[in-house]
Amino acid sequence: EALAPSWYGSDELRAGDSLTEIVEVCSVNLVNAELRLKRCERGAFGYREFEDDSTSLAYMVPELLGLIGCLVEPEGDAAVSEGIKDILLILAIRCHWLAASFYLWLSRSASHLQDIRNAETAALQNIDSAVECFEKLGPSVVLSTPHLESPARSGRHWRELSSSTLSSYKNELQASFVVSRARQRFYELRLNERSFVGVTKTVDITETDTNILLEISSELLGRYGVDYEGLGGKHDELVADLFKYHDAEIQALTSPFAAESCYNGSKRDDIKNKDVPSQKWKGLWDVVALSPMQLANLIQSRHLSLVSILSVCAQSRDDAFQVMTSLLSGLALAALDQYEQLSDQGRKDDKASEPSPSGRNAGDSSDDFFSDSDDDLLGGQSNSDPLDKRQGESALLAARLFIEKLAELVSSCSNADLVRDYATGVEFKLLMHQAIILSSGKHDASSTQMQLLKSPPKLDTLNSISQLFAALLLKVKGDQDVVRELSSTVFKSLIQVIVQLRRNFPTLVRSRKKGDQRLGRAKHQATCVTYASFVAVVASEISRLLSMNQSILYSDGGLEESYLITTITSLEPGSSLHDFSVIVQMSETLMWFYKYIINADVIDGSGDLSSQRPGAVPSSVVHRTTARMLVAPIASSIIALCGAVGHGNRSSVARLFLSLHLNEQDDRLASISDYCDTDDSANAWYSDENDENSSDNGDQGPDTRSSRCLLKMILQSVQCCGLVFGGINERLVCSDVKALFVNALEDNGPLLPLVTVRTLTHFADILLTVFGNDQADRRGALWSEEYPYSARSTGLQLDSLLHKAYRCLHGFTLTSQNSPGASNTD
Repeated sequence: EALAPSWYGSDELRAGDSLTEIVEVCSVNLVNAELRLKRCERGAFGYREFEDDSTSLAYMVPELLGLIGCLVEPEGDAAVSEGIKDILLILAIRCHWLAASFYLWLSRSASHLQDIRNAETAALQNIDSAVECFEKLGPSVVLSTPHLESPARSGRHWRELSSSTLSSYKNELQASFVVSRARQRFYELRLNERSFVGVTKTVDITETDTNILLEISSELLGRYGVDYEGLGGKHDELVADLFKYHDAEIQALTSPFAAESCYNGSKRDDIKNKDVPSQKWKGLWDVVALSPMQLANLIQSRHLSLVSILSVCAQSRDDAFQVMTSLLSGLALAALDQYEQLSDQGRKDDKASEPSPSGRNAGDSSDDFFSDSDDDLLGGQSNSDPLDKRQGESALLAARLFIEKLAELVSSCSNADLVRDYATGVEFKLLMHQAIILSSGKHDASSTQMQLLKSPPKLDTLNSISQLFAALLLKVKGDQDVVRELSSTVFKSLIQVIVQLRRNFPTLVRSRKKGDQRLGRAKHQATCVTYASFVAVVASEISRLLSMNQSILYSDGGLEESYLITTITSLEPGSSLHDFSVIVQMSETLMWFYKYIINADVIDGSGDLSSQRPGAVPSSVVHRTTARMLVAPIASSIIALCGAVGHGNRSSVARLFLSLHLNEQDDRLASISDYCDTDDSANAWYSDENDENSSDNGDQGPDTRSSRCLLKMILQSVQCCGLVFGGINERLVCSDVKALFVNALEDNGPLLPLVTVRTLTHFADILLTVFGNDQADRRGALWSEEYPYSARSTGLQLDSLLHKAYRCLHGFTLTSQNSPGASNTD
């Protein structure tokens, strides 16, 4: 008895002992130990007397584990009923939970590192044993333990035990154990007390320090060096730890960066080149140390976040680039997902509290544009939690920081193979797509005007992800396959964004009813301008990408569409299955914005595209302002799309169109005579008499029918470019648009004339190469003197458009420029 303080009954199993008596002994002692542990946690640690609670528990816990282990065996007595087996499993679960709680209490009270680790390991092992018992008992079983609750104990696992609560608690413990050990070992190095050496003031780190840093990084990466797991994953712990140490610095930067999001694109200076990162991000830039100077600045702080400790330790590793790219990508995705979750919750709260707009039903058309006749509107109140909004902005700011640090890391990497592997990885593509989509606000078709106004696009986020894209593109520009993969990833996301913004734009800009006092007029107009500037940036990037990746002409007359078009029409890379809904939505989106521009009376409209309707509301100041911002980007996108689509069997889009219009006499198809002033029947080139004999010319060039169709396609495309580009005055043509993903230095001039020159030159090359028929000229078809009817008219139109474009680009005119009134007879 003296050797077993506070133990009830026999502590050994004897032959002939009743199972009921053994269960009774185990149950009574289990409850006794559970209550003693609660009392231990309320008092100070120490062995004050022989029968102190801690002394009793040190004996009782191992005895309980031994006793229950003898009763619950993998191959138990077959004569034991199922009811008794369940009781034994329940006792085993509670005994293991008691042991885990006791060892955790010991680890918090111990002073030696090895004692702490031994106690933590024993606690985790007992939790695993309890979870295994739950699997035998049933994974859905929940044990109620209200007697274990106390003010000092928080968490669901104290009032009820289940497989899920124990697994979640184990995950928390593992994180706590790893973090505490890593912090302690890192602080023991006392790097903040080291002297600086050299001109660059770098920290003197010895070989012993390096070995310790490697051990710390291995321990931390054992938990956090995993692929991104989604919300609630391990990367969320790192983001939360960052906020714990740097919340004040993040909040101080939220307002300045919010102003950056409202950039309207009217200035030539690019935001990302406005300030160096250390000036823009201030002290936060050194939180992730990627250079010796940043390391020297970082370790001067006595308290570092886990992200900072990981960045310091990773510099000692041979695989530092792979470790940091994976870590930063996961952190950026975790922060973006947190922002998305908080934003969605805020929109739901606002939508639940928002009354139906007076005089407008949910199904009413929202295509009407707003006018200046609305009454002044006062600021409104939001039903969403301000704390959630602040946390959301902080999460987005953290995501931007991680993305821009990724760009810095890629720029400093000298191994192109490592950069290539990262650029083609799944995690990077997910990050690129998620950042672009969330930068637009991620609204859906059901978003109300109030929701659109309260959650405008984030141009600064788009700017951050574009820096990473530009850094990767610069490193892998020699590998065309990787460049194509990068460009395709960005292009698909940009198309998705602009299509969704087109769906939201009518709701955003519609006339506000009198008496609607929820949001002020000034804020409404400013937000509309913000949306327009974001659409302008997205459209300009689409046009840049398309104009630099145009269709490709083959010797058989087939015009292969740009790989960017193939990207958005193919269901899977390399698949023969296609989904043309995206290209249709893209075309419809560009045409809707073009009609929106025409409605504002800022350019000359077209009779075919006139959107004037009886009783239409006159354009407002904001309508005209936003339309002017959209002129060059939308026009550039339409023109660039004309140069990127294909023709013939090499184009999936063309095959789809021809399958819907098998009969060339279909009245929905334009004929060549619609674009020519001459009598096309006078030329045998347009007849079908030789089509049967010219269906397959091999490598000799295109047959008559395919040549005629190709010419028709070029005529229509040049006409489209002429209608769009010709109606825009030179002041709007020369307006500049912010460049993000595609380096503005590659433009060498304003966007619209540059895209126009690229596209029209592409068409001119096709005309000169394919349709020249002077076989006697050894210089080739390019120098032919005879061309099919209508080719000369198209050439004159090309010259006229190029004359205007070159004048806007370079300030000179073509001496052979044909005046509009000149005769263009073929």
